[in-house]
Amino acid sequence: MHFITIILIFFHSYHVGLTQVEYDISEMAYQISIRIFTDDLENALKNKSGELVDILDSEVHDKTDMVMVEYIFENFEIASGDTSIPLSYLGSEKDPDVTWIYLETGKIDKADVLHIKNVILFEIFDDQNHIVNYSQDGDFKSRLIHKDLNTATFESW
Repeated sequence: MHFITIILIFFHSYHVGLTQVEYDISEMAYQISIRIFTDDLENALKNKSGELVDILDSEVHDKTDMVMVEYIFENFEIASGDTSIPLSYLGSEKDPDVTWIYLETGKIDKADVLHIKNVILFEIFDDQNHIVNYSQDGDFKSRLIHKDLNTATFESW
């Protein structure tokens, strides 16, 4: 995990986020982790809410989380074929550098074709990219999402 942190810090001026999606066979659900630089996320939430946002301020935690979850659900989606898969917010981990956001689906069969759309921060940075790692059955594949290609497609293997 430290290697990923070093890479993300190095690329911060290039605006790179990380999305990890895993199909958990025992739970029959997709588990999703999204890593975003905290200051960039605060800027996006400020634009959305019209108010100054401090993700680390525990006094406004509930209000900030409500805006953050709404923002994430507006800008992140997974679909099985043409059918959107409902997501649930599990929680987040926040520190001054990065914020991890955790989502999960309900019970669902593994998709033959999974589409992962991530336009988080695209409204702020023209050069925003997201590395998307998808894992199933102990193996993973990666794709890069950017302004001109905002959806990663993975065929089941």
